[in-house]
Amino acid sequence: GGGVAEQSAALFGSDEARAAMLAFLERKRG
Repeated sequence: GGGVAEQSAALFGSDEARAAMLAFLERKRG
């Protein structure tokens, strides 16, 4: 394990994690 694809799959399996990721990307974009 430990692959980026695996981590992404686990991450996006959670609505909370997905929302947090989107918020992070929005903030990073400025």
